[in-house]
Amino acid sequence: MYAMNNVKEELKNNYLNLFLGNGLFVLSAFPYISFYHLPSDTQPLALFFAIMIFTIYVKKKNTTMPVQLWLLLLLFLYAILVFFVKSDFFFGLRSLAGYASIFLIAFASYKTYKYLDFRIFSYIIYIWLIFGLIQLVYDRTFGDFLLPRLVSTAWRGGGVNSLAVEPSIYAIICLFFLIFNDFFYQNGKCKRKEYIFLNIILIFQIFISYSGTGFIFMAIYFALKVVTELLKNRTYSYIIYYCIGIIIIVIVMTNVSYFMETRPGILLSILFHDPLTFFFNDRSLADRLLHIVLPFISLFYSKGLGFGLGTWERYSGYLIESMGGVFAALAEIEFSRGGRIMSGWGTPVFELGIIGILYPLCFLSIVAKGLKINRKLFTAILPGGITIFLIIINAVPIAFPLLGYFSGMILYYACETKEVYVRSL
Repeated sequence: MYAMNNVKEELKNNYLNLFLGNGLFVLSAFPYISFYHLPSDTQPLALFFAIMIFTIYVKKKNTTMPVQLWLLLLLFLYAILVFFVKSDFFFGLRSLAGYASIFLIAFASYKTYKYLDFRIFSYIIYIWLIFGLIQLVYDRTFGDFLLPRLVSTAWRGGGVNSLAVEPSIYAIICLFFLIFNDFFYQNGKCKRKEYIFLNIILIFQIFISYSGTGFIFMAIYFALKVVTELLKNRTYSYIIYYCIGIIIIVIVMTNVSYFMETRPGILLSILFHDPLTFFFNDRSLADRLLHIVLPFISLFYSKGLGFGLGTWERYSGYLIESMGGVFAALAEIEFSRGGRIMSGWGTPVFELGIIGILYPLCFLSIVAKGLKINRKLFTAILPGGITIFLIIINAVPIAFPLLGYFSGMILYYACETKEVYVRSL
């Protein structure tokens, strides 16, 4: 009887672990779906699920975690203090949710990643593909009732958004999936044919998003993969494969009339013909550049203490007027002063001051820890980590669930696995 009870308890724990591990990734992979829309793009379903996982592990007294997660916890507690001292209440709550998300989702991923099923991952990719294809061939607004808002760029040659709020985010999510797919393959969780097929599907989805941001980061990711292959002194056929792919994409986007009229094609044309005016020829690029640069320059104006949570709308105009010059010129092209900073790493720097710099440094520390301890995953961790770091500098908040999930996954490989099966790509 005692043995039977132990078996039942073990089965119960196994089912719970599978539910937690796969449920967390599913909610992180669909960060914008909600049947009751809150006034924020990123919906808090993954955060709520991570809170549940955190509570379960606290009750089990299983809260051991790497120093990087302890740092994220301390930064979250500091953000709570700043929120009550000097912050806008509504926009500050949204920022606070971001600081909570990156810690809690990273913790939950660190504890449950080993239970993630590759089949769940592949089904998620197919769902994103189905919605993207329907929007491409039938109705651009298909599925928009599931989203808090929808930014269509069809009027300027933009692509589809699938289950994201805009095409550029659709492309970025597919890029995250490309990175995760590398980890699955190198650890032997999927066969070579499955790996290649999913990569083709994901690249196709980035292609139909027509996102200039997506194309740039995909090129960066592939370039980094080439560099890592060179550093590992492996087969040159793999390097040639990626180089040819990048060259073909560039040629098509800059020489085929249909694609030349899309936003990525226009941006590539400007970059090749007049690179010095690249940021002055596109409103979105000018806006994003300001959102990346201003938070770091703001350290001099806030005396390193930050301006408080959710105060971008209150102080950003003052910063532009104070700096003038090229910043004022870019602001005349386009500058959004809404409640959210369009830079994931820039947000904590603007709001928390010098302390906020610890967020990007903590992420780099996580990547470095993964590289140091788990050298066998070098060709997955290095290009994936650098690409995601650059993506978060751009218009992706730290509340983005896949950022926290990736961080926890790397810490799992660094701290919980000593030997990992790795196959050649």
